Amino acid sequence: MKVIYIYILLLICKFLFVKPNCLSLKNEKRIQCTNEFEMIELFNGSVVKTKTDTVAGKFYFNVDDFPYKNLLCDFGAFNIFIPQIPSFPILPTTGGEFCVKYLNGNPKNLVIFFDFDKSRNQFLAKIRPSCGAFNLFYQTNLVLNKTYETGAISNAPILDDDKGILNIQGSNLYNTSIKIYSTNVVKDANPIGKLDDSHSSVTFSVEEFLTPNNWIIEVSICGSFYKNYSYPYLPVLTKMEGVLNDNGGNMVFTGNHLRPKHNVTGTFGNKTIGCLTTNSSKSITCTIPSRKTYGSRGYDIPVTITIDGEYKTNTIKISYDLPLIQGVSQRGNSQIFDVTGVYLSGVSSMTVITGINMKTSIPNKKTATLEEPGFFIENNNTIFIFLPNNTQPGFMDLVVGDNSSDTFTSPRYNFKITPTITAGQTFDSTTSGGDLKIKGIFMRTVDSDGRDVPLTVNSGPGGLVCNPLKDGDGLSFTCVLGSGFGSSHTMNVYYNSIPFGSFVVRYYPPYLSTSEQEKDGSIKMNGNNLGESVKDSIITVVYSDGSKVNGTVIKSSHTYLTFKYPVGNRNTASYTFQLGDQMSHANFSSLISAASVISACIHHLFLG
Repeated sequence: MKVIYIYILLLICKFLFVKPNCLSLKNEKRIQCTNEFEMIELFNGSVVKTKTDTVAGKFYFNVDDFPYKNLLCDFGAFNIFIPQIPSFPILPTTGGEFCVKYLNGNPKNLVIFFDFDKSRNQFLAKIRPSCGAFNLFYQTNLVLNKTYETGAISNAPILDDDKGILNIQGSNLYNTSIKIYSTNVVKDANPIGKLDDSHSSVTFSVEEFLTPNNWIIEVSICGSFYKNYSYPYLPVLTKMEGVLNDNGGNMVFTGNHLRPKHNVTGTFGNKTIGCLTTNSSKSITCTIPSRKTYGSRGYDIPVTITIDGEYKTNTIKISYDLPLIQGVSQRGNSQIFDVTGVYLSGVSSMTVITGINMKTSIPNKKTATLEEPGFFIENNNTIFIFLPNNTQPGFMDLVVGDNSSDTFTSPRYNFKITPTITAGQTFDSTTSGGDLKIKGIFMRTVDSDGRDVPLTVNSGPGGLVCNPLKDGDGLSFTCVLGSGFGSSHTMNVYYNSIPFGSFVVRYYPPYLSTSEQEKDGSIKMNGNNLGESVKDSIITVVYSDGSKVNGTVIKSSHTYLTFKYPVGNRNTASYTFQLGDQMSHANFSSLISAASVISACIHHLFLG
């Protein structure tokens, strides 16, 4: 640490009284005066009349007891009165002027500069810029022991390799120095920084910083090590500027740390390319061959640049200005798809590929609609497609072609089409089931190769199913509904076991018409929508007095059921039938025995 030793100059002088009538006494801590009352001139220019002490007829003046001793001219010239500075402000490395209290002596006898400020009635100490310790001595006596403020760096220094400048910002940066290290060599040079007036910024200009390297900067403040900072300034490519057309040419690549010291080389795919040296660390120019010369696919070609044969950049990929699909999204649940990408204004053809390489051409129509599928170009980055109704669901590939002289087809872009059910569909059915036409879009159940699309319909485990499904026109498919019963069933539609829609099935309620007695005494009840489930069937006999008794259903079909009649008057009873959660109307038909029916038939035959 740097230490400042400032010594008091020994100047033997008297009191600056109006008349010099006091002298110091050797080896005594008092001053002998001629008169009992003395006139004393102070630093602020005022004159004070002071009464001395009388001892044995002699007059003495004691400085320590004098109320204005901080404004006395000069008692510090004598050993008996050591100068004092009771307090001193915080001392920045910039130095400057500071108001201080000074006791016992003339401060002008110190190496530091003091002035008296009459407006503030205080001394001003003028301190030069420095760092480390700050000490004031009177002969061998330490009058003041202070330290300049310690230097500090607020944030990591900024290394601008485009200008070759390192800037350090902080506080009290007096005597800040750096040492430069790299992966290859330790720089012996000790560059001198430019310190600003506020000591808050130091700037170093170093030629080596202009080129890439793994820099390590060692920073010292006031001769002491402060901290190391690392700057792995290796070349980085960010992007290519402009558009690369079929003819190739000089293209500008932007990035960081790209200024070479000697030379630059590059690779474009599997070919070596030439690059021009530059005076910028932010960009570099390389010559790209034409697409025909390159002789390979024009997309995502890797580019790498090497600086001075040693520092290799990252790899970026560039493409010629060929149409490239970057995204396909469906507009809600419609047949319209937005295709986004680059260079799409030159697209002349589009093809949807499904199944085992089944290709469907989509025509270019400026007036494409849902009824007349096609595509039209919105701008260089957007195309709208209206897909045909019968496009099958699933994963598909979309490719585009342009009008370039060379045959060209873009890479396939894979996207997914999901079938969509029209919401709010409800179907009524007899208990025997039947065909239900489900509406929506992309409702194909058979793909273009004749294979079944993984589309399933059911109402849950053990519930109703559609089996099989019949393929439709894309806007609908047919559900072959099996037999069942019930007032409401939600049928969920699944694609690849994932639900994407539903519809509701309502079976007609049971209807009873005529009844007749079988030979075995059981009752046969005719009607409609009586189902086939004995366990879910309940037949109820209602007697004329209003009492009810359930019969036992022993057989059930859609048009009749058979049940065992309970004990009671069969001729005056009515019947109700419940199937699941649905109840039939009350049936009041007269019971006809089987024997009566046979007898009536025989009588009719004879009469006929």
